[in-house]
Amino acid sequence: MSTQDIFADLIWDWLAQRLNALSYGVDQERGEGDPVPFMLSTLFLSRFERVVRQLVIPEMISRSSGLLNRADQQDEDHRKEFLSKFFHDRKGRLVLWEAWQTSWHATMTEHRLPAKPQPQKRGLKSLLKRDKTKPAMTEKQWAAKTKRVQIANKVADKAWAHLIGDGKQYIKPDRSDGPMMIELFGRSVKVLKEQMNAIRQIVQQGGNIGKTFDMFSKNKKVNLALLAVCYQKPEEFLYGKQALKNILRGQSARDFPLIVKYLPDHIKGG
Repeated sequence: MSTQDIFADLIWDWLAQRLNALSYGVDQERGEGDPVPFMLSTLFLSRFERVVRQLVIPEMISRSSGLLNRADQQDEDHRKEFLSKFFHDRKGRLVLWEAWQTSWHATMTEHRLPAKPQPQKRGLKSLLKRDKTKPAMTEKQWAAKTKRVQIANKVADKAWAHLIGDGKQYIKPDRSDGPMMIELFGRSVKVLKEQMNAIRQIVQQGGNIGKTFDMFSKNKKVNLALLAVCYQKPEEFLYGKQALKNILRGQSARDFPLIVKYLPDHIKGG
């Protein structure tokens, strides 16, 4: 296996761990007309892998030549270990996080077409002044760049169409969900699991779960974890005990946009 292939597998495994943690225990065969949000769907996971491997990871590889060259200098049997350590090193994660964000924006974001350069004035005044200023790009360069951007935008459109699917198996994403998909790479899977476990325990222990949750969630990003446990334990959080209403009583809806977006009927009257 080449060093680039090892790197690609590590990147995808890093992402898959986070998505698997979110979808774990979620009923994927829900009733018709009641699909799960895309980030909790195992079907979305397979679609996401295809897009990430075809577009984002190759871009990350092109931006990580220094790291891959250092890995190539290791013994063949130690290259995976070398790269894996980079993923678990704090400074290494920052480098990869930057590369991931840049690569996503380069491949999955719609880019504006460049402005067409204005033709240079050829009047007598400009000739007398011997104006030597040049446009930022020639018309030929503009045409070439425009074509590249158009092709890249079409590729991104096709990738998003693949992620969206037919909209029946899961609640489809759109481009506004891009920042959350980017953020997944930067999340700690350990912290994500700890948050989900803590929220489940808060409900199981009973008492004033709203107050306990408020103390636990203060200054933490628990929006995604809360959404996941609602679908992992629907009888406790959405039906039966309706714990979600008690958890969010007195909370600001703007702090839980995923809950408002996907579970609005379960927080009414909360």
